[in-house]
Amino acid sequence: MGCSASHSAVSSTDQSGNGTTPHGHCRARRCQRSPRTLRVNAGGRAADASVPCGAAGPCLGIHDACCDEHGDAAWGAFGGVADLNAPHAPHIDTLFDAYGKPTEQVGYTDGHYCLTKQDREEASRCGSSLLYGEILATGVSKLLDQDHLHADRAQVLYDLGMGVGKLCLQSFLQFPSLKLVFGIELAYSRYKLAEEALVRLVSMQPDAFEIEERVPGEFIRVHTVGPRKSRRRVIELRRGNMWTVRGINAVDIVVLHTELTQTSINKVKRLVSEMKRGARFVTYQDLSSKKWYGGCEPPFTQIPANVSELVSPGYCSGDGLPSHSVVVVQDQFATSWSAIKGHHLYCWTKHSPLRSSSTNEAESEWLEESKEGITAPV
Repeated sequence: MGCSASHSAVSSTDQSGNGTTPHGHCRARRCQRSPRTLRVNAGGRAADASVPCGAAGPCLGIHDACCDEHGDAAWGAFGGVADLNAPHAPHIDTLFDAYGKPTEQVGYTDGHYCLTKQDREEASRCGSSLLYGEILATGVSKLLDQDHLHADRAQVLYDLGMGVGKLCLQSFLQFPSLKLVFGIELAYSRYKLAEEALVRLVSMQPDAFEIEERVPGEFIRVHTVGPRKSRRRVIELRRGNMWTVRGINAVDIVVLHTELTQTSINKVKRLVSEMKRGARFVTYQDLSSKKWYGGCEPPFTQIPANVSELVSPGYCSGDGLPSHSVVVVQDQFATSWSAIKGHHLYCWTKHSPLRSSSTNEAESEWLEESKEGITAPV
């Protein structure tokens, strides 16, 4: 199996205390859907500490007193689920059924706990990072709305470093315009959770979905059921190296919610260079710096709704002088490590081939360099 520089990365806890109830791993279905659920304000304190647990399995034993006893620091240490009194993302119940548990997990999630010694050894051999975090369902809905990646007008979505596959399943269920949703993940244990969820979805809705092809532990391809094959939609999940994926030039949306290391720079360049004009993609890191492109202008621009703004409060300081302080207004998305405040992800539109400020030779040089170390397609 090929190696990648990093898959399914990003830190898993929010030091500012943006979290929710630490009951996530003990909740049964009625807990997720209960109208009385622990809510947390911006400071991390509980607004309602009366939590109906109703757990089917063993509970952590930390309920009503958890906020007062443990304080804000406790939020990063426990797994939990996001504020369930907030508006639900579409198909959240279907995702619950597919995964067999709440999918709005915060702090340490199943994507952390599932890792094995073999996963870590392979990541070490590959020079990969296993740092992990998830965009929550409400965050995914915002990410794919018309102001960002605009999935309503897309037909093909690739999630490179898909983790346990929640974004893939949600986007496939939520946006019928998507004819193909493809996800790939290096860590075997994370891939297996995604595969099992998709198999479970098919078993629960056999009139809607059918397994077209499957090699357990390697890949699964599922299509919608209908009288006309030409109208079938497909979701495919694969275990492998995301840098070996081909066909990027036909993709409308690319999700790169991974930690991109220095060793990944040339591979990122190659990937972006192969995207078609008008393709939209999201990254965990800011790629706009020219250092990524050796002084060249990046071949993409940030989506307007995603650009951070500096806003002056317009008030005076205590001594009567104008205040020079500014407020940074960022486009935030609910994530497993920052469920309340949200985290700023970077959304881009590919607009042109890369242009060198000097000669076309520079472009050819980095394109050739970016191909080094790329293995055969999975």
